[in-house]
Amino acid sequence: MMAMGQRPEVGIVGARLVYPITGRIQHAGVILGVGAADNIYNNILGLNDPGYMGRAQVDQNLSAVTGACLLIRKTLYDAVHGLDETDLKILFSDIDLCLKVAKLKSRIVWTPHAILLHHGSGSIKKKKEDEAQWLEYRKKASYEVGFMYFRWLPQLAHDPAYNRNLTLDSVDFNIEKNAIVRWDPNFHDRPHILGVQRKKGSAHRMAFPFRVLDDTLLARCEVINTFGRRGGFMPTEVKRLKPDTIYFHEALQSDDVEDMRNYRYFNKTFCVYSLDCLITDLPESDLLARYGLADKKAVEVRFREMLSLCHRLIVTSSPLAEMCKGMIRDIRIIPDYLERGVWGDLSSQRRQGRYPRVGVVSAQLADTRCIETIIAEMAQEVEWIGLGPCPEGLQPYMKEIYYPPDSCSDYAEGLAKLNLDLAVVPMEVNRVNEAYSNLPLLELGVLGCPVICTDIPPFREAPVKRVPNDPKVWAEAIYERILDLDAAAREGDRLKQWVLDHAILEDHVKEWLSALLPS
Repeated sequence: MMAMGQRPEVGIVGARLVYPITGRIQHAGVILGVGAADNIYNNILGLNDPGYMGRAQVDQNLSAVTGACLLIRKTLYDAVHGLDETDLKILFSDIDLCLKVAKLKSRIVWTPHAILLHHGSGSIKKKKEDEAQWLEYRKKASYEVGFMYFRWLPQLAHDPAYNRNLTLDSVDFNIEKNAIVRWDPNFHDRPHILGVQRKKGSAHRMAFPFRVLDDTLLARCEVINTFGRRGGFMPTEVKRLKPDTIYFHEALQSDDVEDMRNYRYFNKTFCVYSLDCLITDLPESDLLARYGLADKKAVEVRFREMLSLCHRLIVTSSPLAEMCKGMIRDIRIIPDYLERGVWGDLSSQRRQGRYPRVGVVSAQLADTRCIETIIAEMAQEVEWIGLGPCPEGLQPYMKEIYYPPDSCSDYAEGLAKLNLDLAVVPMEVNRVNEAYSNLPLLELGVLGCPVICTDIPPFREAPVKRVPNDPKVWAEAIYERILDLDAAAREGDRLKQWVLDHAILEDHVKEWLSALLPS
């Protein structure tokens, strides 16, 4: 270390640290931007492993090294005013020191030829034993991460000692696979919109609008999938990509609030949130599965916090907008639409079964209760086709059950090939369904399939047969159509034309663009 430190161009020298007992690498230098910064190869390599391109065994310039053991001239230390004892008391004063020294054009060097055992994190382990101390420590640590973003975000996002094509989601030099975009961050020929996908099921509210915006050259749009990452999408990654807008759909995980706060305040990015269900009225089992929260009050608190950090909210229906009134000022209502490129050329054949083929659409098992007896009684007169969750008691009466594939185009083609003569869409009357999308009617209607549905608000604009959840009325409506398939076909044709006239995504792409960009 002294041999390196006496070179006039070198400002700081760091050593290789290893763990006691295991002898595995604890520190081989620091990567900027993994969080704020993190130790290279921490607990990943053995002492004699070469690492990426042999870098664990060679002297090299880096952007930072740990303060557990570093060498710096006293004159240089004084020139940069030493360690920050005010804002960086716990974690990052050493990284801050290295960055200040680098601003003076002095090199930060790491050498593998000075090796030390480091009995690290002793004070942290003691704090973990006391819950109050541990909570206070985590609060201070979170502040320090934010402070580093505030002071050094451009440097953290662009570490000159770390290739731009390597991920910031790990410390072992993995190739970036998720945070990949097709735009040049430094060339804005059109708006750049970044969608952060935290859970599946957001295609109609993110992937499909993005694809059409991209295809029409109105914006460059990318979706970043954060499934399985060790953390959220970090401000350093956002800084790398320079989007004009960051867009979240129904993100309510514990890390989402912190991520959104970082994007808003450190990246200064326009933040948009999207919602397509009445989350405050979902069953507690659904809340636990979706968000890891067991009660509705906790969901509402977190939801309000997310909205307080966003510039705009996009919802699918007026009931959702009414629910969010007072939580956020700027609310846009954009219903679900269908892509002409996926659905426009599809058609479904009629009268292909021995009996009329009738699809049964259900979002929840409870939705089919009002027609359970009808399904059993008419099993010898129609071919029932299950679309979605089907109660076990009804499965023996189904001619077939259609399980939607993941791909939208495969789903659309599969639905068309069912060759339905009629579809029924029963919905339990409750606040969640009253705020629901009319998407099932669009997907069936664009194929020319006539629809009978429960009379609830989202279905009232479409030319379909709406009925109360009375089994007798349902039976009459179904018999009326299966006994006159020509009249039913004309109903299907009218519904198809209505969908083509009112609900094609390509015709509403500027509506989406306006909602995703600052006014």
